[in-house]
Amino acid sequence: MATFHRLDRRLVLNIYLTIVGILFVAIAAWFLYGDTFGRQESFIGVATTTQTVISTASHPIQLVIPAAGVDAEVEEVGVTSSGAMATAKKIKNVGWYKYGVVPGQMGSAVIDGHVDDWVGLAGVFRNLKDLKVGDDVYVDAENGERLHFVVTDIRIYPYKSVPVEKIFISNDVPRLNLITCTGAWIRSEKTYDHRLVVYTELRNK
Repeated sequence: MATFHRLDRRLVLNIYLTIVGILFVAIAAWFLYGDTFGRQESFIGVATTTQTVISTASHPIQLVIPAAGVDAEVEEVGVTSSGAMATAKKIKNVGWYKYGVVPGQMGSAVIDGHVDDWVGLAGVFRNLKDLKVGDDVYVDAENGERLHFVVTDIRIYPYKSVPVEKIFISNDVPRLNLITCTGAWIRSEKTYDHRLVVYTELRNK
């Protein structure tokens, strides 16, 4: 019986220490990221030249980026109350701006994704920074078609100086622009101080 009680006490102690550890991480995250557990609702503003209706072209359902380890479901997102592009509800999903260009159509389709969550766990675009010019990006559409894009440029902008018109351009060639946060966390504004934008162009359709 004494051995059993010793084991029982050890089990209780282990459970207690686990709970304390979880609470410690949660409290640390609270102080690190601000007064709420939510991440920023948006990364950039929306260009005034983008569409205001949803296109009838086949919408994207999956984004695959082998070099960044991305194989993510695509959520359709719109505009926040502040007039910025919204983000996906799930941290492992990406958000396609549904009022803009559909991937594969003429102009720049825009997809955003989180770099991490409120406790610092990896978001869908955690490794987007590792991409290089020439890397492949694939978009699977509702109609079963797979579109192949290739990275043509990678830029980092201060979050208050993002070239929105360039990112959301609605003519030119078929492009797909990927956006996430990078840089240092600004606690008072609950956002990072820079934006990483990966520009890609369609290679087949």
